[in-house]
Amino acid sequence: MLQTLKMIEQDLQKAGLKCTCTEFGKISYVEMGFKLKSTILRLRFISTKESKDIKVMTDDLAIFPGPRRAETLKLLNDINAKYKFFKFTMDVQGAVCAQYDIPLAITEGDSIGPVAVELALRCASIVDDVYPIIMHSLWG
Repeated sequence: MLQTLKMIEQDLQKAGLKCTCTEFGKISYVEMGFKLKSTILRLRFISTKESKDIKVMTDDLAIFPGPRRAETLKLLNDINAKYKFFKFTMDVQGAVCAQYDIPLAITEGDSIGPVAVELALRCASIVDDVYPIIMHSLWG
């Protein structure tokens, strides 16, 4: 999978996007950042040695306290109904992030680089649209 991530890194750089490829134990990832209108976004293309797929994932966008989590799940469901491309999720600690799994067939061919560029740009655009909504829900 490291070779696939290197292809992603090369195509992201060809598109003018700054990124780095890192191998950390059993996990490899390409990491990049975007300065958006609404926030600064950190995005990773992640692969493990055991799997042959690649997960696109943001850092935590917000962390909701316990009493706000049920309301937040409804908000995330509404957001996910509108933006079917990336899914916004919340973990057990209340951290919200966006993620997408790249299908196996795409990761096996030469087309992964252009697909990764498109995914990165779409994710940045979607997060830029959704981040103010998430923050309004957090701060009221």
